[in-house]
Amino acid sequence: MDAELKRRVDALRRPLELAAADNFAGVRKVAGLGHALRAGCDGLLAKVEEKAPLEQWRSILARWESLDEGQQAVEVARGMRLLARFPRSSPPLVSRASAPGLRSESVPRAAGSPPSPTPTPTPTPTPSPVPAEPVAAKPKRAKKPPAETEAPIDPLAMPTHSLPGIGPTFAEKLAEKGLRTVEDLLWMVPRRYDDVRDAKTLDEFAAMQEGQRATFAAKVASARMIFARGRR
Repeated sequence: MDAELKRRVDALRRPLELAAADNFAGVRKVAGLGHALRAGCDGLLAKVEEKAPLEQWRSILARWESLDEGQQAVEVARGMRLLARFPRSSPPLVSRASAPGLRSESVPRAAGSPPSPTPTPTPTPTPSPVPAEPVAAKPKRAKKPPAETEAPIDPLAMPTHSLPGIGPTFAEKLAEKGLRTVEDLLWMVPRRYDDVRDAKTLDEFAAMQEGQRATFAAKVASARMIFARGRR
């Protein structure tokens, strides 16, 4: 990755990391976040070759100010996912000689004292060579040709029908709604959540006003099957 592309990636990654800090608290704290993300995305689009994912994300950033806080956090996470394929700039390495706090080890001696004599090594007797027994030469094995390295497959870029339970017909219905890959399904967050921890009794449920949503717990005493228009 050349220096200019690295600079533009860092320019977009910096506001994304600020917004994602403290469990995406920066989404509401960083001033002018939408403008910074749009400017960084435009700069990166002018440099990369694969533009489709970034262009789709850029169309969402165009209406950043109209998104609520939860949707903005989702788009920040999506942007960080798009930048994950670009390597991060590594800090400069510090050599051991120039690193602070490292000193060469030396032994102090008093001024005017003669240098310590160097001990003379005692010669080690060399054993007489023993004739080695002849060893039969092993036949050389033929080297296997190196296997061709295949490019890693991104599981999030796989089509929806690659997931168990999604057939071709269901995949076509999902594609009509713009859901073509596994990543598209990942970013399809629910619009609301039902809290089932506060389960009410049937008496409390019957006393509620019409139109209110609630979760109730009950025991089925009896059940039977009815037929209507030939169906059960």
